Amino acid sequence: LNLPTPATASMVQWNYQVSAPAAVPPTAWAMDSTPRAVWASRFLSGLWPLPSMGRSGGVVGPTTRGQEWALAATTGLVDSGALPDGRTYQVFTDDAAVSNYVRDRVAALAAQAITEKGYFSISIGSGSTVKPLTGLANTGLDFSKWYVFFGNERTTGDTAYKCYAGAQEFVQACGIPPKQVFKVGDGGGAPAMSAVEYEALIAHMPSAVVGRNPVTGLPALDLVLLGSGADGHCASLYPGSGQVLQSPSTRLVVPAEGKGGVTLTLDFINSARNLLLSAPKASQAPMVHHALGGQNEDRLPTGLIRASPSTHMEWLLTVASAAQLKAS
Repeated sequence: LNLPTPATASMVQWNYQVSAPAAVPPTAWAMDSTPRAVWASRFLSGLWPLPSMGRSGGVVGPTTRGQEWALAATTGLVDSGALPDGRTYQVFTDDAAVSNYVRDRVAALAAQAITEKGYFSISIGSGSTVKPLTGLANTGLDFSKWYVFFGNERTTGDTAYKCYAGAQEFVQACGIPPKQVFKVGDGGGAPAMSAVEYEALIAHMPSAVVGRNPVTGLPALDLVLLGSGADGHCASLYPGSGQVLQSPSTRLVVPAEGKGGVTLTLDFINSARNLLLSAPKASQAPMVHHALGGQNEDRLPTGLIRASPSTHMEWLLTVASAAQLKAS
């Protein structure tokens, strides 16, 4: 895909604008004057499908070269598609484009959940997957309706409660009520007890906040936001660990083996309405190949994150991390 020069990009944007469905006001496609989170949310909420960039199995959408250029030039998206098992993937130019997508996708899903049921529940981790959320401040989202949980957390040692601490910049910038940001444990530290308490807290949330998955029967968050490692771990689910091997299970939260903390279970993660799994690093290319493009013989936890009729699952990749997929 040859990206247009800035001069060409402005013309491509115009071509893209006039190609919008007739029912959509032209101003909705004026990308130079509409905030990214606004027009992106229109795409990503399902109002218009993402385009296929030529890979077989891609999602049907805009097909002209001008439309592909416009999307790539403004979002960094260079490829997208869906696997037979329902998992989808988006391939971006670089880490920054992945971060922008995370921000805009979360905005779209939050707005959708609040419209549909009055609240938005999200599980987050730490680091690069959470940092983009600070950019949601001052976007007009109703953060009084957000309920924030943690997909994993250390409860002992020098890094105890690092995920909770790392979320404070995002939480404070967006004005999420502190009582709706649920810290794991209450200073007790013991992972086993913290897991039981956190599971009970989630299980007893009002149904408008945390629904129920009609397939698994487990509670269902609106979104679980996951990072990943080159070893195939996500949350605190590591290859070969007890918390992975015990699946299937009805548990929601369990102690993280050898990590001094807790993690959401595979089964609870896979019960969410939406899953975003980020793997943008070049060092993750072999893992992406095994988990997404192969048979996942090693049972990498990332490869066990699944789509279902009630769960939409997206892998967020870069050109570098997707480099081995075409050999799959």
